[in-house]
Amino acid sequence: MGNPFLRAGILGLFAYVATCLGDDVRARTYYEESLGLLRAMGEHYNLVGQLFALGTIAWRQRDYEQAVRWYRESLALADKMGYKSGRAQAMYQLGVLAHQQGDLIFAQAYIEECLDIFEELGDQARVAAAQTSLGFVVLNLDDAAFAAACFRAGMEVSQQVADQLHIGLNMLGLARIAMQRSQNIRAARLLGAAENLLEANHSSLTPANRAEYDRIRDAVSAKFDTAALSIAQAAGYALSLEQAIAEAQDINKEIQQ
Repeated sequence: MGNPFLRAGILGLFAYVATCLGDDVRARTYYEESLGLLRAMGEHYNLVGQLFALGTIAWRQRDYEQAVRWYRESLALADKMGYKSGRAQAMYQLGVLAHQQGDLIFAQAYIEECLDIFEELGDQARVAAAQTSLGFVVLNLDDAAFAAACFRAGMEVSQQVADQLHIGLNMLGLARIAMQRSQNIRAARLLGAAENLLEANHSSLTPANRAEYDRIRDAVSAKFDTAALSIAQAAGYALSLEQAIAEAQDINKEIQQ
């Protein structure tokens, strides 16, 4: 095909389709070939998106060093173009990767900056994700009050955009805070309510969020025998969404008092 711009576009489309089909190996091959053409043409706008997509594929493939390189290049190009959304998305992914790798100070800095941009742009779905991620980061930095405020805000925005995945993750974070406050039965109920919400979205958890889920589940399980844990979790599982949110928000009220 003689037109490199057209070829790059078709390769990008093939890569997107392969991603939708779950074929990351083929998608990465298509994107990398398209990337070479875009670099040669100096075509920056599409390059930002394809670098971001490649970073995400490398992340899923656990090629974390390459993921960071592609996200950083996407960020640098977005900055060069004044492309705020591209900057924020790259910073969010870099923050999530830093959280996953235990670099909590960097994670907090990245996520707080991208959160400001998402709020400025009115991107509520990404605000919900960033608030939730920030909550877990600062909770791991032992700032339970700040974490609770993040989870409260994240839950409110998640409700507005009907994002059950992040409602459930915020409940998990608040369940961990309940554990820290020796409210073990409430923590188990919130864990049950969160699992109900996450059940259909479990495959969508990032490695960092999956690690948080496992940590909270194991901590709650250690406080109960099997029968008592099942009863408490079942009670949480049976809560309506409104009841579960009200119970989670009670923790915020107690912390603010």
